[in-house]
Amino acid sequence: MSISYNMFEVRIRLAAIRANYRLLASRGSRLLAVIKADAYGHGLSEVALALSKDGCDSFAVGTVQEGATLREKMDAIGITGRVISLLGPMVPDDHALLWSHQIIPFVGSFRQLEELARQAAKIGKVLPVSLKFDTGMARLGFTLEDVPRLCDRLREAPHVRPVMASSHLATADEPEAQDFVHIQGERFATIVDTLHDAGHQVEANIANSAGILGHPALHHQSQRAGIALYGANPYAGTAWEHLGKGLSPAMEVRTRIAAVHALPKGRCISYGCTYTAERDMRVAIVAA
Repeated sequence: MSISYNMFEVRIRLAAIRANYRLLASRGSRLLAVIKADAYGHGLSEVALALSKDGCDSFAVGTVQEGATLREKMDAIGITGRVISLLGPMVPDDHALLWSHQIIPFVGSFRQLEELARQAAKIGKVLPVSLKFDTGMARLGFTLEDVPRLCDRLREAPHVRPVMASSHLATADEPEAQDFVHIQGERFATIVDTLHDAGHQVEANIANSAGILGHPALHHQSQRAGIALYGANPYAGTAWEHLGKGLSPAMEVRTRIAAVHALPKGRCISYGCTYTAERDMRVAIVAA
């Protein structure tokens, strides 16, 4: 249930999101705009419409349900393009939406694949999918060791057509952890080569926002632009901070000050005494 009363005022600058997209596109090639979770709170259809004006034709959301909502909104405002679900089908109601709303799901488990193969055979219509691979994040996806079995199963499921292969970098935003980025990149390259050898000419993507800005060797055919679209520099506070220069925050949040009072040196404040004043100071209590 939403909070019915609060003092927040949130302003979104769509022009900043468009400018961030153009900056990222200048570093990459084909960007998939990640607008999951209501475009990180910036407005699902509003951001999709704004980005479409700069040529974006691929939009990634979280759930299949969110993808269906986006497709309906896109149709209503006249936007065309690919809608990709990063989680893929999670519950039975998701399956029919993939065909009816033209959603490309991430598929990262044999359970998902088997169910989609059954549904596709029953419907008799091909479903384009993105194969999701775990190259080091250790959350979701097929592993390198799964690839031979995966290729065998795909040969038996002609109505499930891989059009994309995807993975996710775990440490791309940490300049001191680049060895692990290279390990993930090599694993992913091996996976993509194996899929190509098996006849699957997939569009590969592993680069996230940090990957777009700092790892051009991992750009492949497309890249997924997420948090940087909204103005957050993934390298902020690191030696590579300059790589995100030019990104502009798109959200401004305002609220009221509930009170202002003195806090003497040595006095602590809040639950757990989380802060102790190092000098005499005035503090503001924010209505948030």
